Amino acid sequence: MKITGTKMNLIPHGEMATCIKSVGNRDKAFKTFAHGVACSAIFHIAEHGNAALVLQLGEKLSRPSDRKALQDWALAHAPLEVTDDGNLKVKTGWKLDDFDFAGMVEKSMWEFKPERGEGNPITLDSIALYVQNKGKTAVKRGTVTQEQLECILEGIKGASELAELIELAQAA
Repeated sequence: MKITGTKMNLIPHGEMATCIKSVGNRDKAFKTFAHGVACSAIFHIAEHGNAALVLQLGEKLSRPSDRKALQDWALAHAPLEVTDDGNLKVKTGWKLDDFDFAGMVEKSMWEFKPERGEGNPITLDSIALYVQNKGKTAVKRGTVTQEQLECILEGIKGASELAELIELAQAA
């Protein structure tokens, strides 16, 4: 059967089980391939001292959950840290001993689960970045106005400044 006005041919019912299995096999093949690319990107950090290839791979992953999985996996296996804008950068003064090559090869980013305390720390700045990114989408969809988003971000900024003042007062 053909869908009118398109070049889409529907798969006959009797062939669907085979096609669905094929999709699953392609997903496994993709994940195996992507894991190899991710490991190679970590080796690139060890050879050249920059995280450019990990960042490029993250940009090409279409699902946000896959990008987050890559970031958590890379943070656990390489001397990386998260910058204020949410990107990754190589830690200053890193050494080859800072890499977990065996661990990164053993588990892909989809199998890896960060232990408590690993991954991105939750700070007021990271919350503000998250709200800002999600807020842009909400404004486009019309569920939030730009003014409402700005008020929320101002509130988070105020809480962040207050937290800094409390830290300074406690240190004194």
